[in-house]
Amino acid sequence: MKDIIIFLALTLFCSIGFSQSGWDNQDSGGNRFLSDVCFVDEMNGWAVGQTNTILSTSNGGSIWTEQEVNPSSNYWSVYFYNQNTGWASGSNGKIVHTTNGGEQWMDQVSGTNRNLWDIFFLNEDLGWIAGGKENDFTDPIQMILHTENGGQSWSFILYDSGEWPLHSVFFINPLTGWAVGEVGAILSTTNGGSNWVNQSSGTNQHLLEVLFIDSNNGWIVGDSGTVLQTENGGATWTSLDIGTNESLQSIEIIDETKIWIVGGGLNNGKVFHSFDAGTSWSSQYDGTLGPFTGVSFPDQVHGWAVGYSGSVIYTSTGGSSCDPPADINMDDVVDILDIVIIVDCIIEYSQCPCADINQDGLVDVLDLVMIVQLILSDN
Repeated sequence: MKDIIIFLALTLFCSIGFSQSGWDNQDSGGNRFLSDVCFVDEMNGWAVGQTNTILSTSNGGSIWTEQEVNPSSNYWSVYFYNQNTGWASGSNGKIVHTTNGGEQWMDQVSGTNRNLWDIFFLNEDLGWIAGGKENDFTDPIQMILHTENGGQSWSFILYDSGEWPLHSVFFINPLTGWAVGEVGAILSTTNGGSNWVNQSSGTNQHLLEVLFIDSNNGWIVGDSGTVLQTENGGATWTSLDIGTNESLQSIEIIDETKIWIVGGGLNNGKVFHSFDAGTSWSSQYDGTLGPFTGVSFPDQVHGWAVGYSGSVIYTSTGGSSCDPPADINMDDVVDILDIVIIVDCIIEYSQCPCADINQDGLVDVLDLVMIVQLILSDN
């Protein structure tokens, strides 16, 4: 068996370049609170925050540039459908839109002066915004806005006085969507938002973001370490323990199985990761920056998180610190599965965190030989 594996390694010729790191700090150029981030690829991204802040980068965050936008708003959410077309929403009912990557931002009319906490688009035309009135326990307002023309016009598809504000909205297709908010609120629709049905969350914690990968499988994060998971479209929600009681504010899912959750406490940002669709969790970052309020992964290895005091952190390895070395699938074990993955990485030229075992800047046959030797030396 040993000879067969080594022979396989020696018969492969292709190689790819890769940078090996964990989570690193980036300079946002200021200390204003950043609330959300969105990347469309490994180079182009945007971050928004308080005091009229919209930042952009075209080089993966090496340099962040402030974009000009009409004053008078804190921006809470940003969503780009592609490199040119994007939206941001914020306080006082503010919505802005760009068709040139943020070189110019144009106001859109929301019809409200309330906080618009989260904006989501399914394509260049269909979009939704979750928001409401808060900090007034005697008169809360819950709302969802919808557009079918890229925001040229917005209309209310939900407006309930006396209900708690909504912080996040997500649609898997034009008809099926969910919204979550304060005091454990979960709403779902199967007709594009014409009707909304309450789902039982089993908690009174504020729920801050919802994300689904299909019509059945979804996750919600919120205050006090709240993580909820469903496998039946929200008919039932199960609480998960990922190892923290601090606020969890944003979630990202790539390739259906790789999940990142960010949050934390004051001056203690946290990043948690699951490589197996939430069955197991590990801590990838526990540091003095943050807490983090937004996370974005355009692919399975490049990711950014933003938060308090202008904090930005970045990874090019899916957040893995490559410990132990050669743990390519990031399951904390170096075994035959990692050999299978590295062979596929070399042949398919795919992205492989921690695969550059000899750290020569390439993923090639030498790394495959080394991983075989590591496994055999442990047996």
